[in-house]
Amino acid sequence: MPSDIAGKEQKCPTFSEPPFMANCGIDVAGMTLKHILPKLTGNNLKQKVNDWQTYGQLKEIDQTEFKTSELLDDTGYLFVPNSCEKKKDCNLHVVLHGCSQGREVIGTDFVTNSGYLEWAASNDIVLLFP
Repeated sequence: MPSDIAGKEQKCPTFSEPPFMANCGIDVAGMTLKHILPKLTGNNLKQKVNDWQTYGQLKEIDQTEFKTSELLDDTGYLFVPNSCEKKKDCNLHVVLHGCSQGREVIGTDFVTNSGYLEWAASNDIVLLFP
């Protein structure tokens, strides 16, 4: 997953080992969200890695009741911006990771370093990482 946030800066693409992410100046999270939600205002936290923690909560969720396959982990993550705790009209985006980027392989690296949290915190988007 190319990012402009994840890990140390490197040339793209160099995704040959976990966590299969690279900070190579390409904001795939932003490009994806802008494609789906073209009226996004921008990413106010782009240069402030992990500043999303000030603007929302990342919660572990038990998703065992939804398991229909071994491909779904028992634990997922839900990010709720503080602004969405009171607001009724926040968007919801389900973020799917790539192969070998699940929690059992790379922990929360994909969730916290993909760039989605920064965009969500800046644009009132609830994120579900199954």
